[in-house]
Amino acid sequence: MKWRLFLLFVPFLSLLHPGCVSFDASPGKRLIRKRCTACHSTARIYKRGRGLEEWTRVVDRMVAHGARLEKGEREQIIEFLASRYPAEGVR
Repeated sequence: MKWRLFLLFVPFLSLLHPGCVSFDASPGKRLIRKRCTACHSTARIYKRGRGLEEWTRVVDRMVAHGARLEKGEREQIIEFLASRYPAEGVR
């Protein structure tokens, strides 16, 4: 009986893998999920690092395409992305 219960819950153990669950509750990450994922996934956002100027251009382009940000959110998003996902070799 214990084996059956164990085998029943094994598939759920994969949910505990750090790559599957994000425990980052930073304001920047929450804001990106709230404002940016209406049009695309976070995987698309995070797949390539960029410098501060490039992240600024990307965010401004998204605003021009209709992303709605409240006052101060633009800067918060850009700062988070530039610090967490910088261009290669910029860390």
